[in-house]
Amino acid sequence: MTENQPVKISVVVASYNRAHYLTGALQTLTAQKTDERFTYEVLIVDNASTDNTREVVTQFAATSAVPVRYLREEKPGDAPPRNRGIRESEGDWLAFFDDDQFAEPKWLLNLLNAAQTHDTTLVGGPVCLDLEADVCRQLSAACRSTLREMKPYATDQPYAEDVIPGTGNMLVARCVFDKVGLFDEDIKEGGSDWKLVNEARRIGVTPWFAADAEIRHRVEGNRMTPAYFRWDAQNGGVSQADFDHRRHGPAGLLLRATARTIRGALYLPGHLCAAIVRPAHGSAQSSMIWWRTAGYLRRCLTIAAPSLCPQRRFHEYVDFRTGRVVGT
Repeated sequence: MTENQPVKISVVVASYNRAHYLTGALQTLTAQKTDERFTYEVLIVDNASTDNTREVVTQFAATSAVPVRYLREEKPGDAPPRNRGIRESEGDWLAFFDDDQFAEPKWLLNLLNAAQTHDTTLVGGPVCLDLEADVCRQLSAACRSTLREMKPYATDQPYAEDVIPGTGNMLVARCVFDKVGLFDEDIKEGGSDWKLVNEARRIGVTPWFAADAEIRHRVEGNRMTPAYFRWDAQNGGVSQADFDHRRHGPAGLLLRATARTIRGALYLPGHLCAAIVRPAHGSAQSSMIWWRTAGYLRRCLTIAAPSLCPQRRFHEYVDFRTGRVVGT
């Protein structure tokens, strides 16, 4: 590739039973301004949906000026469809996007600009909630994070060690995957993006935040309920326990579980108050922290004693697809 030749970007969108959202997402993805800096394609990877996802994508692709391809991946989870998209894509760069989002017109251009300006091969951007401003102001920081808001910084800067770009808004050079491998499909409850970014850091990649590369995340009605906030907080606690166990081993997991128990106890009075007096939307910050701690500790029990504490019903409950119906 010559210096002035446009790069090619492949946008990978994993989707499961969201045919009703895909047209909106595709309309914004295929309206990206390139400034003749890059060409791009969009890959919708259907994770064994039972709705009309294939028909929606095929119909849209037939009239799209931007190449749109439909793929189907039967293995469930967030990592398998993303990996299928990576393997079958043609781009020098891989951009990751969720099926329930809207992209701003210069989303891809701003991600690429940040990568080239800061000389990095991995960048992420802010995720804003597609809600009225007054509704957002009534939500605690933990609740906004649960709804997938991700705005860690106001300006371009490297991500701190304990912060990563999420795969709803991330651009990664193909050479990174060539060196560290694909998303880990053994990670079932989320967190494969954490492992990928940390593996990239291990080989010397510095992830950067691109403040101008903004996307908007839809918020379904059931997600504004205490039931959904509880589910997501417990799901997040389970994922974090798995991550800590892999990274720090049994001893490190025990230390972190102890620290989380002490922290959770400090928020117990607020959690009990929130159970009596509900906030305007969803749940209070104290409840979110308590539920996340509970999920973390329950997963620790299963890790420590899988035969004595399998907690099958709990782990079925926190499966990522269950969140689609919680609170409905």
